[in-house]
Amino acid sequence: MATTQLTSISSNTHRDQLLDAARRGRSLPPPPRPQALVLDGAHAVTIRYAGAADAVAVSGLAELDGAAIAGPEILVAEVGGAIVAALAVTSGVVVADPFRRTCAAVDLMRMRAEQLGHAPRHRHLPGFLRRALTV
Repeated sequence: MATTQLTSISSNTHRDQLLDAARRGRSLPPPPRPQALVLDGAHAVTIRYAGAADAVAVSGLAELDGAAIAGPEILVAEVGGAIVAALAVTSGVVVADPFRRTCAAVDLMRMRAEQLGHAPRHRHLPGFLRRALTV
């Protein structure tokens, strides 16, 4: 949704510049490259076990999501160097940044937990709601 809005704003601005240049009889430089408009999708996702150094980031994420996460094994999803989601492997509880699109990262963490032989017992309800509301 945000990418669509940014693209629309960019194209409207460029259109206005073209119309203004046509009225003045000048040419314009090419439009900005689309890479400037790419948001979260531009970065690779890294799935790994959380270490002691990640405790603050994971607890901050849990506070943002309004949930608690605990367990001996926690997987985290890192995008662009920042932890955006965490999964307690044994319980299946997920916390994720509510201000970013994290559905794909959460699905990757669940798939990795299954590969490790841990099938989640239950899923965290806010994750379902977040996926249902994602446009």
